[in-house]
Amino acid sequence: MTAARRPRLAVAALVLAAAAVRAWDLDHMSIWQDEGLSLYRAGLGWRDILAGGIPLDALMTRDVQPPLYFVKLAAWFALVGVSTWSGKALSLLMALPAVPLTWALGRRWLGPRAALAAAAFTALSPAYLWYTQEVRHYTMVVTLGLIGVYAAVRAWDIDGATTRRASPSPGDPFSPRAWAVVAVVANAALVWTHYLGFFLVLFQGIAVLAAVARRRGPRGWRALAPLAAVALLALPLVPYAVWRLGIGPERDQHFVPLTVMLKDIVLGFSFGKSADQASPWVMALDAGFAALLAAGLAGAWRARRPAALFLGGYLVVPVLALYAVTFVKPVYMGFRHILVVAPAYYLLLGAGIAALARRRRPAAWAAAALALGAMLAADLAFYRDPRFRKDDYRALAEYVRARAVPGDAVLVPNGVLKLTFDHLAPDLPVVSLPPFLASGLQDARPAEDQLMPLFRQHPRLWYVDPPRAPVDMAGWLDARALRVDRQDFPGDTTPVYFNAYELAPVLRGGQNPPRRETVHLGPLDLLGWDVRPAELVPGRAGRVRLIWQVTARGIPAYKVSLVVRDAAGRDHADGDHEPYHGQHPTSAWTFGELTYEPHDLLVDPTAPPGTYTLGITVYDPATGETYPSHGPAPLGEVTVARPPVPVAPRAVAIPARLSAIGPGLTVLGASLPTAPGGPWTVGTRLWADVWVRVDDPARVPARLAVDLLDAFGRTAATAATDLDADGLGADARPGDLRRVRVPLGLPGDAGRYDIRARLVDPDGGTRWLRRGRPAVWPVRGLWLGRVAVTAPPMREETPQMDVALGGVPVGDAVALMGYDLGVTQPRPGDDLPVTLYWRVTAPLGADYRATVQLVPAPASDADAPAGPPVAQHDGIPAGGTRPTAGWRAGEVVADPHTLAVPADTPPGDYLLIAALYDPASSGPRPVARQDGRERDFVLLRRIAVAARPAPATP
Repeated sequence: MTAARRPRLAVAALVLAAAAVRAWDLDHMSIWQDEGLSLYRAGLGWRDILAGGIPLDALMTRDVQPPLYFVKLAAWFALVGVSTWSGKALSLLMALPAVPLTWALGRRWLGPRAALAAAAFTALSPAYLWYTQEVRHYTMVVTLGLIGVYAAVRAWDIDGATTRRASPSPGDPFSPRAWAVVAVVANAALVWTHYLGFFLVLFQGIAVLAAVARRRGPRGWRALAPLAAVALLALPLVPYAVWRLGIGPERDQHFVPLTVMLKDIVLGFSFGKSADQASPWVMALDAGFAALLAAGLAGAWRARRPAALFLGGYLVVPVLALYAVTFVKPVYMGFRHILVVAPAYYLLLGAGIAALARRRRPAAWAAAALALGAMLAADLAFYRDPRFRKDDYRALAEYVRARAVPGDAVLVPNGVLKLTFDHLAPDLPVVSLPPFLASGLQDARPAEDQLMPLFRQHPRLWYVDPPRAPVDMAGWLDARALRVDRQDFPGDTTPVYFNAYELAPVLRGGQNPPRRETVHLGPLDLLGWDVRPAELVPGRAGRVRLIWQVTARGIPAYKVSLVVRDAAGRDHADGDHEPYHGQHPTSAWTFGELTYEPHDLLVDPTAPPGTYTLGITVYDPATGETYPSHGPAPLGEVTVARPPVPVAPRAVAIPARLSAIGPGLTVLGASLPTAPGGPWTVGTRLWADVWVRVDDPARVPARLAVDLLDAFGRTAATAATDLDADGLGADARPGDLRRVRVPLGLPGDAGRYDIRARLVDPDGGTRWLRRGRPAVWPVRGLWLGRVAVTAPPMREETPQMDVALGGVPVGDAVALMGYDLGVTQPRPGDDLPVTLYWRVTAPLGADYRATVQLVPAPASDADAPAGPPVAQHDGIPAGGTRPTAGWRAGEVVADPHTLAVPADTPPGDYLLIAALYDPASSGPRPVARQDGRERDFVLLRRIAVAARPAPATP
């Protein structure tokens, strides 16, 4: 490798490094309102893009930026498609040439060592990273500015290199005239991309005039013709630019002192927006960068005075020109407006490294490592630190879209932000309020006159940053409407939050949800409910309108959980949150009054169409107190409809994504639950979730099997589920997504086990799948994960119990030793906690359930119960953590249950009984031998249920 090629290879490596750093997560951040404006303009026709018109409600205004970037963005979108990712990809591609261009310019002015250091600073620049990931023109401005400056240097020999050589470089394919053409085109493109590019053209004009004056020949002044060409090409922009300057300050514009602008040069170009300016470390490093900049300027002055003058002017002249303009019209709004001079900053940093290297090479290496390390740390903070995120309108829009029901509307405080939300929430009506009038002012009519027509059209208004001027929208809404939600999101330049409002219905009038049977949920009574829309849709929101009444004083801040369950008891929706999302906690509700609460419900995107049961639970998150304690109280049936189009796989949160193509379906991913309360124990049951997409319903296999494999690959346990029952049968359509849940019982032996999924035919044969990209690798099963199964500590001593039964045998392998009873005289609506103590005499082998029941008492305890249970609790013993298949001979198992005594239970005598049964068998329950009698239950005691007290008077 020749010495001449090494620097070029190093620069190529730096370009790749810059691409890797900036493309790592290209769509990492949301677009903000200026990017929404870019997407809007790029979506117009060519004539409208050039005209620059932007409709803001009744006002037709004009964009402050020239059209070239938007023309290029529109052409790019026509080539690759419209998305925020592709828009940011264009910014990335426009940013990468800055690395070799900075190196080339530095090599001419400062030498190879400083040039390579400057290229390294450019590659890791946090400022470039920030604006690379933005659908705006700033990286294009930097690159065009660099091309213009470099071409001007070559065309007019500003650095004197050609004069020193006395002849053109033999390797240069361009003549000075050709470089002049490049300079004209680049600078004209620069000012047609951003008006502030004029200031860099001004600097180049000064540099060219100085170079021409140095020659003093009559023909030298002809070289100014290209400058005149640039001015002529920019002339159409001048009238509008002058008019904008003349109208004075606009929204969010204010005068910025020169000291702030100079501080932004060092802090902004060194750290971007990804550093805490108040941090002592950042302040120290900022001072270090300033010192390195000064060292570079001083070193360039000593080594070659024209280089110091040129690079210093490149850095300062556009900034001073912008500062001068701010006395007429404040236009500076952050270092993005001076990003065009960032190459000069990195070149002078490189000069500082080179100056140190001439004196103390180790010090130069240390300074370079520290500076580049600080930049890399800022790059990492850009991706990882939530403090440095842009205005996260994307997260706000996703939150609203997930919870909005048909008819809702999004309100934004200005028409520019509306353009952003038209892109982020295309499926929701977006209204700017107050709107702009044709006069250019916002509508100043009273808030009620503007809001009430919207409330008549939309059941809920999601208002982004509701304004207080020129009309106090926020004040009217807080006084007259019901705030049902508020969420805040990260913001860099503007407040990013919303308030959601509804008009509360007249609870005793015709707007009430249909009255249903009252459900007693502790100190809250649910009096009525309905669901909007009437048919829920997978992947979309539902809203359950609840009518509550508080029946006790001093209640805590409860949460309400709504579930949508199928016939197998599986949940297909998430509605677990505080009422009003914490805006009006239950602790502030008024005793005795009716309260309307619209409760949001997120329907699983994989829910099959059909009829489900809506259930409700009220619980105290601070104490865990739950009503009802045995599980959700059923409210009634709800319908889930088929979505108009299949839900896209990317819209589904799949913990572990994979891709495997099988007959009639594609496996998209899977997840395994975390063991409750610690590691998995022998005999317990876990649920393996597998997400699939239907490709051809007629070819879908019969079942999905999940196997547990020991260390030798032997099957230790297996379970299967019918795919037709999970909505993958003949009623499915291509593209439908389904979550298949398979219950798998863990074996009785401890150890580590692999979990594998298989597709199974009706005859039990395993079907092949294809993996890989492309999917050509045949496999008979998919590895889902690994679990460690442990044996729980064995408890052999008999504990203290409220009531000892002396060991009543139940079947041939277990005896009931006794029980604890939390309440001896329950009332209707109370919970009745019972803890059973089982002693195991031999391994059971089967997976039994324990049941505790409250049944009407017969005349004599020797007789059968006088009727069916009025309350009961069934389940795997010990809250599901100790299945009987894992019980070991000699141990004692504590098994807590809580019965919910219905509020309408008649007072009287009842029997409390317990039993074991096999849910997989229709045969009789194990026989209990108690007091010389054999029955299929153990009698615990006779209990008197007291009358429910009369409700307190509000």
